[in-house]
Amino acid sequence: MSSNAITPGDAQPENHYDLSPVEANQLYQGEVLVDVPILNMPKPESCWSLLRTRTGRRIHEALKEGGIGGLVQVLDSNKSKEQWYADGLGDYVMAILDKRPALVLSQTCDISQASKTRILVAPIREHARAGAALDLLKAGKIGAAFWLEPHPPQLQNDSYADLEQIQTVHKSYIKRITDDRHFRLKAARTRALQRHLTKYFGRPNSYDSREDKAPVKGTYMCTSCFYFDGHVSRQDCDEQGTLFTCGRCQGTSWILKGR
Repeated sequence: MSSNAITPGDAQPENHYDLSPVEANQLYQGEVLVDVPILNMPKPESCWSLLRTRTGRRIHEALKEGGIGGLVQVLDSNKSKEQWYADGLGDYVMAILDKRPALVLSQTCDISQASKTRILVAPIREHARAGAALDLLKAGKIGAAFWLEPHPPQLQNDSYADLEQIQTVHKSYIKRITDDRHFRLKAARTRALQRHLTKYFGRPNSYDSREDKAPVKGTYMCTSCFYFDGHVSRQDCDEQGTLFTCGRCQGTSWILKGR
């Protein structure tokens, strides 16, 4: 299947990204940032590799005095005499820092608060496989991955936000972002992101008739009718029964009464 092929339930390409200009230096949940510093910790084979100066001090202690005194030593934490510091300040270890696109996960209201100094992001990786694997990604069936359609030149191919590698970045890294350094998911895709995060990290707050079955027997109510019109549209379903599209508003999101 090509990256532009559409399966039932997929977001249409023109509905994936917001084509309106983004505001400079303004960030929202569901934005893709370009060249974000992402930290990757290599899997230790048998130990953590500690970084110390030649005199055995931690690097940040030496930096306070204007330098690190030459070469850095890489020490096996299990085999060397050096031990992890126990003063609560932590230690330096081997890690890789690179720049790559990342999807903003923090709530928009949190991003705008001056007291919040860090932003929660998920690194974006290219999806190298096609066929059934790509279909599962597009359908939202891979819990730890959220599909992102190509957006040249920043995202050349189908990609995904890696929810297993979520981390925070300090706002100072992205203090001044021009309009060519970020782009935004459309509102419908941002809501899909919120549903995906809810399903992956906790109990679903609603059920989607396009892909979900009723988890238990009960009465299900249309969220769109209730939240937008104050109207109660309901359907009764058996366990694993089909949740239909709302006949009143054509909505696909349902909540279980009493939950």
